[in-house]
Amino acid sequence: MAVYYRQTTFQQRRYLFELAEQLGNVSEACKLAKVSRKTYYRWKPRYAEEGVEGLREPKSHAVHNPKTIDPQIERRIIELRREHPNWGKTRIAQWIWKEHDWERVVAIETVRNVLDRHGLWKIEKKRKKERIRG
Repeated sequence: MAVYYRQTTFQQRRYLFELAEQLGNVSEACKLAKVSRKTYYRWKPRYAEEGVEGLREPKSHAVHNPKTIDPQIERRIIELRREHPNWGKTRIAQWIWKEHDWERVVAIETVRNVLDRHGLWKIEKKRKKERIRG
């Protein structure tokens, strides 16, 4: 059964590293400080590089502006749509990936969002074919 630890405070992290140095045992220090070993090893490189001050503020790994797309890619999406108006979001995304040695530099839904933002995306409902009854 896994133990859940809430987000650590600066005091906890500092205490953890002090204990680890005193005890020479990371597992025991983690138990006493109520911090997971995973957290210890995530903070260890910053502690080694910056000392106690490196433990002060967690650095966010989240994308800070997820709606930002490389302007060159955005221009290329618009250009491809204008050149090939019958291409859909998947085909445009795959073409761009091909141009970048198949690196997925843009998501399919991002292509749709860019086209929508520039008024180049129309949602057309496909009509169901009527069955001919005999």
